[in-house]
Amino acid sequence: LKSHISNLQSSNLLNKAYCNSLRFQLAFKEEKKAAGKGKGKLMGDGMPKLLSGDDFYEHVVEFTKWQK
Repeated sequence: LKSHISNLQSSNLLNKAYCNSLRFQLAFKEEKKAAGKGKGKLMGDGMPKLLSGDDFYEHVVEFTKWQK
């Protein structure tokens, strides 16, 4: 009985360590995904834009400032 309890406790410790490892990996992946959004795309919504309009020019200027 004592050896069975010891085995259960050790497997519980290993499971906790594995779950913590997975939790940190998932948190890192989610942070990386959230940080990557909005970078490198001027118009990321997929809709057509009028490229000669004043609003687009202002958006380009803001985007280039943001990139620097």
